[in-house]
Amino acid sequence: MRYIALVEPFSDGHRLSFSAQFVKALLGLGYKVLVCFPKPDQLRSYLENMDVNIDSVWFVTYRFKRKRRVNTSIAFEVWECLNEWRNVSSLINHAESRFKIDVQFVFFCWLDSYFQNYVPGKLIQFVFKRKWSGLYFHPKHLYQLNNLKDRPGISEIDSLLMDRRCSGIAIHDGGMVNTYRQRIGKTVALFPETADLTMPNRSNTLVNEIKNRSRGRHIVGLIGLNPYKGLATLVKVAQKADDNRFFFVIVGELPKEKYSDNDLSLIESYFTSNQENSFVFLNSLEEGEEFNSVFNCFDTPFLVYKNFYSSSNNLTKAAYMKKKVIASKGYCVGRDVDKYQLGLTVNQDDVDGCIQALNTLSREKGLTSNEKELFLEYSSLQSEKNLPDRFKDLIR
Repeated sequence: MRYIALVEPFSDGHRLSFSAQFVKALLGLGYKVLVCFPKPDQLRSYLENMDVNIDSVWFVTYRFKRKRRVNTSIAFEVWECLNEWRNVSSLINHAESRFKIDVQFVFFCWLDSYFQNYVPGKLIQFVFKRKWSGLYFHPKHLYQLNNLKDRPGISEIDSLLMDRRCSGIAIHDGGMVNTYRQRIGKTVALFPETADLTMPNRSNTLVNEIKNRSRGRHIVGLIGLNPYKGLATLVKVAQKADDNRFFFVIVGELPKEKYSDNDLSLIESYFTSNQENSFVFLNSLEEGEEFNSVFNCFDTPFLVYKNFYSSSNNLTKAAYMKKKVIASKGYCVGRDVDKYQLGLTVNQDDVDGCIQALNTLSREKGLTSNEKELFLEYSSLQSEKNLPDRFKDLIR
């Protein structure tokens, strides 16, 4: 097997860096890679900046066409799902003809976008006739253990994994590998939660402004303002915390349409009040040096996510930069924080608990020898160096 197609439906957030790391890993294994990506020129430049030789990489523009609507029929959703699988198949077929290559395996970088209830594996076999696998980022149903069947039923979101051409899947949550392996009877590879670890620029203008305005106070920071990131909770913490000790940094575009009226009112009121103990920058940061420069100036990254079951590469960044976090109890992030002593965990809506945790972390004078070893262990587990072996588990 020499040719593999890598399919990524979106280019926002960390997906650019994930895709680049996947390409690099597959090239290292000796494969030639067809990349289906929304902005191929962007990914090509990113790889070149990583000093990756792309002579064995072909790029095509992939436009994700699946439509999702509120209160629509199951039949419509099933149809849209199948059409997207056809879309990918057609794109690869055309690329094969154009580049004179023969793709033997397809890896979906964000498999979540291709799932749908009432789409069994046998149905996928009719529209997608290639061996495949993918990374399943948010397998929320795995946490509903009381209702989890031994095998995915046709009405369940992951029933298409029973397609005989599916070799298995990758997930990020080590605590769920055995559960899912038993459920689907296939390989479940534990992929590292990799991150772009480009060195921060300490002369970054935004960082300098944050440092100047913080005036030596303990900096608590959040980058990315989707509701699950816990912004509403952070605002309440900032309103109640000691202004003389803590300085809060909030960075990212605010997706107002995703917030409840109450939470949005709270957040916007806080933003417009120009509180002296906070710095608000409502623009997105470019992945890499810019993001890491701002993240690195935090004393405590705020990872008190709300109803978020999955892993986070912000925890990878924090461990690599040797910064203790405050995070939500339970689920993947909370379990890892507790297991590797990467910070403190609190209940996701516990404002007083957050303040107590911040008080504790702000008094600490650095990592102990044991904590340094645990931070290094966690960072090693999430290293992109582990990707080649995990791909080997799935590609066959």
